[in-house]
Amino acid sequence: MASLEDYYGNNLLRDYADLPINTPVFQRNRNALKMCILNRVKTHKNVECIHGHFLPLKYLLLRDTKFVTWMRNPIERLASHYFYWLRNYNPQNVPLLHRKVIEEEWSLERFCLGPELRNFL
Repeated sequence: MASLEDYYGNNLLRDYADLPINTPVFQRNRNALKMCILNRVKTHKNVECIHGHFLPLKYLLLRDTKFVTWMRNPIERLASHYFYWLRNYNPQNVPLLHRKVIEEEWSLERFCLGPELRNFL
């Protein structure tokens, strides 16, 4: 991320608000389609790069769109996500699945093998 910030500076848009793991598939797809249409008319004049966790559909209609995907080892990604959730828990505004993982004290094994986190994209 630091490399993108160094290169694009203020022309980098950070988009992490979609919370794909915490959003049911139908709702996630509906929201991405809605934002795709809104982004088509919205001005992203100075934006040269968008980085975050979102479905590609969300920005599909922007001019000269190219998508790059960062690939991680799936086991490392799951473990990273699990420990991130353990460190960043705020009961006032946490999504339902995150709350469930923390309050039910899921083990790393339960988190990794749970059906809730299978094929979520």
